[in-house]
Amino acid sequence: MTFRFRQVVAVSMLAMGGLAQAAYVDVPAGTPSPYDGFTYQGALALTYGADILGAWDTFRVSVSSYGAGMVTASRDTDGFFAQMSQTAPMSSVTVDSGTGALARYDSAGGTTITVPALKSVTSGGSFTLTDLSVDFKQKQVNATIIGANGVGTLTNFHLLDIQSITLVGAGQGCPAFGDCAYPRFTASGLILTAEGYNKISQSLGLQQLGRAAIWDPIDFGVLTTVAIPEPSTYTLMGVGLLGVWGAAKRRRARL
Repeated sequence: MTFRFRQVVAVSMLAMGGLAQAAYVDVPAGTPSPYDGFTYQGALALTYGADILGAWDTFRVSVSSYGAGMVTASRDTDGFFAQMSQTAPMSSVTVDSGTGALARYDSAGGTTITVPALKSVTSGGSFTLTDLSVDFKQKQVNATIIGANGVGTLTNFHLLDIQSITLVGAGQGCPAFGDCAYPRFTASGLILTAEGYNKISQSLGLQQLGRAAIWDPIDFGVLTTVAIPEPSTYTLMGVGLLGVWGAAKRRRARL
């Protein structure tokens, strides 16, 4: 459906029904918006919180990038996660045709988490988290998840609830001075849903101790929009992941 056709439909509905209902339009990355003229681009970064990193340490996970996503991680001298984040390029935004305010932000790409079999913790498995979509109206994060142990592929899956969303500048998520190279916002207080807990547990084959590690509502982390990473960042990412793998291998050799 073209933007012009959507506009005609929205105007006709308002005229016929006298409704004040907002109309929403999807704007692909790199395409000028017909309402504000901005060309939206950028990427969505998920920085994992301390609680979930502690769980990943318990499960002895290994991480890898998926699709167009890019994962970076580092460990401390004891081999525990110090930081982990995944970044994926924006695929589209949905905007309010009347105000230009962001309604949804979609990304493409993500991360695969793989765990080995550990007695009383996990029987082994994998979980891919990709194509994150931030729904501003519902204050939730939907995603595509690909899980082992019979989970399969689930699209538009309600994984996280958002406690707080902060837009930079006007309602469009752009600075007041009009620089809108990419929509800018931060979503914090990302709480795993009950069904999200169930699917992660099944995908990773979590057993009693493993389930306990993510049982309580935990802060999954923070979502922020960033500029599209430079190509050199991918090279640095590869070096970093080699370091993660080496540190983990040395730690496990000591256990």
